[in-house]
Amino acid sequence: MDASLLQIAVDPQIVFSFCLFAGGGVALGTASGLVPGLHANNFALLLAATAASIPADPLFVGVAMLTAGVVHTFLDIVPMLTLGVPDAAMAISALPGHRLVLEGRGREALRLSAVGSGLAVAVALPLAVPITWAMTHAYPFIRAQSLDRARSRRLSARRDRIVDRGDGRWTGIVRARRSTGLGDS
Repeated sequence: MDASLLQIAVDPQIVFSFCLFAGGGVALGTASGLVPGLHANNFALLLAATAASIPADPLFVGVAMLTAGVVHTFLDIVPMLTLGVPDAAMAISALPGHRLVLEGRGREALRLSAVGSGLAVAVALPLAVPITWAMTHAYPFIRAQSLDRARSRRLSARRDRIVDRGDGRWTGIVRARRSTGLGDS
């Protein structure tokens, strides 16, 4: 195939919008990572609530949410190490990191956290595509199974109500006579 026939088609406005929303996500992730008690999920909830009023493709709002979450994972250890104020999710790692800061090895603690976050992203990205594909193909089967279970639970609950009213034996007989028209109503 001739190389001159291949062209890369990139819409500059889409690229600009993507970068703009990614930059906004970086700003939100930085704010949520550096302010104790503020989480990226707070911003994700606000973005989801206002997504209909944002005059852009919802994909770009998703880009901002994803970027904010990734940046938050890199920066959420900084308040814990510098202020000694761990986030609820960071409480387990607070003691070793704080110990390193007290020993004067705060930069090492930040470096180790950044390396750990980077490795987590590096492992998660290649796994995202096959897991998404598997769940997309498995969802109809899982949904059908859960609906079948719910139907059978409703049917057995109805049968239990018919049999378990009163002393059970007589309630079932009275119901059968009423439904056939043989008994007195």
